Order: sequence, then C-alpha cells, then structure tokens
Amino acid sequence: MKILIVANVWPEPTTSAAGVHMMQLLGVLNKIRDAKILFACTAENSKHTSLDLPKLASVASIKVNSSSFDKLIYDFQPKVVLFDRFFAEEQFSSRVLSACPDALRVLNTEDLHFLRRNREQSAKKPGAENHFRAADSQTDLANSDTFKRELASILRCDLTLVTSEFEYELLSRKIGLSSQILHYHPVCEKFHQEKMISADQKSGLLFFGNFHHKPNKDAVNLLANYLLPEIRRRNKDIVLHIAGTYADSHIAGKLRKTEGIHYHGHLKEAELIEHIRSCRLVLAPLTFGAGIKGKVLKSIATGSPVICSPYAAEGIFEANTPLWQLCVGSDYDDFIRKTLHFLQDDTEWLRLLTESQELLQQKFSKTKADGDLMAKLTHVLSNLKEHRNGHFLGSVIWHQSLRSSDYMTRWIEEKNKR
Repeated sequence: MKILIVANVWPEPTTSAAGVHMMQLLGVLNKIRDAKILFACTAENSKHTSLDLPKLASVASIKVNSSSFDKLIYDFQPKVVLFDRFFAEEQFSSRVLSACPDALRVLNTEDLHFLRRNREQSAKKPGAENHFRAADSQTDLANSDTFKRELASILRCDLTLVTSEFEYELLSRKIGLSSQILHYHPVCEKFHQEKMISADQKSGLLFFGNFHHKPNKDAVNLLANYLLPEIRRRNKDIVLHIAGTYADSHIAGKLRKTEGIHYHGHLKEAELIEHIRSCRLVLAPLTFGAGIKGKVLKSIATGSPVICSPYAAEGIFEANTPLWQLCVGSDYDDFIRKTLHFLQDDTEWLRLLTESQELLQQKFSKTKADGDLMAKLTHVLSNLKEHRNGHFLGSVIWHQSLRSSDYMTRWIEEKNKR
C-alpha cells in the first residue's frame, strides 16, 4: 500500500497544531497493512522538522511546475495521495490524476483558509475594536477568491479531513457539501499528568504560538498593547511569559522592552511543558482564526486552564454552555475580568481545569479519532468506484478545471526553462 503525501511545509509538531496533526496522520497511515509512505515537500529543510518523520516515512524534495514530479509519481505509483492543504492540491492534483487516476485523493485542510482570511478582514473593519468575533458573513465568504479555490479543491478530492466540528458543520450544513466526502479528524494532545501542580503553587500568565501564523502575531500585539497593561493596572505583580517560534526581530525586540513581559523565544517541547505546568493561566486572545487551537488543547492536557476568545475556543468548547461561560471572554473587558477572577479564586480555577480536562478526554480521544479515520479510509478504498459515482460534483469540477490547471502548470514550467 503506497501512500504519497504532498506538502508545502515539513511537519513541525513543536511549533504548530498542524505539525502535531500531520504526525498524528502519519501514525494512522502507518497502521495500514504493508504501508509504504513517501512524504514529498516543496519547502526547504527546517530545523524544527519532527525527528520522528524519517521513522514514519521516506522523504523527498519536490518542485512546483516541474515534470520531475511526474517521474516521481509514475515511479512510485501510490494507491493513496494526501494533499496537505488546498494549495498543494492546486499545484499537483492534475499531475496526480494523469499519473494515477485510480489513487484515492485526500485533502487535509488543518483549518479552512477562506474562513480565517475572511475573519482577518472583518477584524480590521471599523467598529471591530474591543470585540473578538463578528458573525461570519456568507456573502463575504461566497465572494472570496480563496473560498472558491478551497471549495473547488475539496470537490476535486475524494475525501477531505476537517479538524474542527464547527468547520465540519459549516461545510456540510451551511455550504451543503455531502458528508460522504468529509471526515472529522481532530488534533489530539497527550495528557501530561505525572506532575500536576495545584493552583497555589502556580504563578503568572503564558502565551505561546508560531509567529508565522498571523492570528498569533495579532494576539501578542493585543496582549502587549492593551490586555496586559489593563490586567497589571489592577494587579501590578502579574507577569506574562511569551514563547514562540519564528518571531522577527521587531516583535522580539518590542516584547523584551515591554514592562511585565518575559519573552523566551523558541522553547523545546520539554521546556514548554514545564512553563505550562508552572503558569497559573494560559491566555489565547485570538481576534481571528480557524481550525482547532493546539495551544488550548496542550495547555489543558498539561494542567493549566485557558482563558479564550471565542475563536480560540471554537471547535473545543460548545458555545454558550456553562464551560464556555466560564473561560471565554466575549470582548476585551470580559477577557480581562475572567483572567483576574481565575488568578484569585483557587476553587473556581480547579473547577475550570477539571471540567476542561474531562471535556478533552471525552471529545478528543486519540484512540477513537484515529480508529474512525482508519475505518473511513478502509471503506472508501474498498468502494472507490461507488464512492466517486456518488460524488458527481467532483467529476464536473475536474471536467472544467483539469485542462486549464494542467495547461497553466506546464506553461509555467516551459517558461521557467527559458
């Protein structure tokens, strides 16, 4: 069973939830009998690439708009091709279809890019100040080029993996895609319960994330410019620790000079776990974003509750439930109020952590998530012809787009030779 993964980034589980999820997917795929996996990536080597990747797959560097990929896929002849995010599918799917039309084509979304980008634009509009979330405008989504491109990519594939229940419902109920071609597969974090620390032994606040990701950069600016000064105005001893990979010199310099902030840069996994264990609260004030937030899952699993914005909580906590009301700030002032409350009240802090961990154990079971995915892949592989017959929109999209996309990529290749 040969499986090809086509990606534009190497899996970095210490820097992003997407990296954690990709390694989780590789673990599932390796359970397929006689699996032989090739991970092909367009990116340059990264020092943060998982050290476990070579244990789970062979690796290869590939180029966009190059016939060298045609040779690779003709020689390898995969039975399954997984595209890591829609732009990888756009770049390589026509070549995959030409070389191995009977291969199962799977799209891994990680998050819906059209949703994240639409929310980013909404966050910049006048009147968005002091508010974390505006209603997603279906009109704005439908008029977005990214929406059209990503939806077309989903329709061209046999199966699409979605990490968030919210996004699964958006695609299936509001947009109307068949559940036949969608599968919910969440990120699942390992629980670190061997050194649980009580509230009275913890201190300070923590934010961590990958600064290549725009929502994280925006959240750090919000913390430094408004949220932390307001929190410290009411409790001057509070310190915010910030850890993250890929911060540019401007961000790092600003954070180092901001009163009340200790900036740590990139932390190794063991170091990050210790910081989460020792801090009183993790903060996730994201003003836009999509998908599942790994920082929320990792923090709760490690023993520190999280104060979230609605976007950070989406797909993890169910909206307007008692747990949501406990830890989700509806606006900036509510976020500050809840942060101060859980800094002071040990009993409520323990309640928040306990209920959050119970939710994670129920909703994000790795055994169940990976087992469900294995069953779905096995079923679709065994019934691929019938599956495609029931997904007629896919053939329509291919009929209209295959020749144009194939022509464009080959035209670019010829142009680059000159």
